[in-house]
Amino acid sequence: MPSSGAYAPETVESPCLNICELTDDRTMCTACGRMLMEIANWSSFSPEERSRIMAELPARLARLKAEQAAEKASAQ
Repeated sequence: MPSSGAYAPETVESPCLNICELTDDRTMCTACGRMLMEIANWSSFSPEERSRIMAELPARLARLKAEQAAEKASAQ
């Protein structure tokens, strides 16, 4: 069936896992690794900016896990 011409929004790639949980200082999601500002503005970022951020996420999450492990170890 031909398109009716209605607006079809572009699919925006996102690292969101739909399990948002913020760090204690409420600046970063511990599930996807994005900063709160990045989450809020995600759909307005260019594809290049989203790709740049997504490339940073594995290192952010690894750093966060290491920090949490260190905090847990020092609390024991």
